[in-house]
Amino acid sequence: MQSVHGSHIGIALGDIQIYSLRPFSRTYIGAVGDAINIAARLSAHAQPGQIVVSNLIQRRLSFAAQNMLRESEPVQAKNVGLIRAWTFDQAAAVERPR
Repeated sequence: MQSVHGSHIGIALGDIQIYSLRPFSRTYIGAVGDAINIAARLSAHAQPGQIVVSNLIQRRLSFAAQNMLRESEPVQAKNVGLIRAWTFDQAAAVERPR
């Protein structure tokens, strides 16, 4: 049973490897890679209802989208190190002129 409600979303970009968990099967597949590890760590760092993205994602966004993010404390990830994280600021998205 979860103590809080809401989704925790972590987004990262990188290479992943897709492989079959059973020989000659397209039904049972798995994926490994640093992007999955980083996204999981960012997701764990996010509060309920928050979206946390990696620095690589933040740099690839448009200037308007970058203004909707605020820098948060770095996230420690196993076998990767510190990750510079950015949190989606819902107030900035609502106040944005159209």
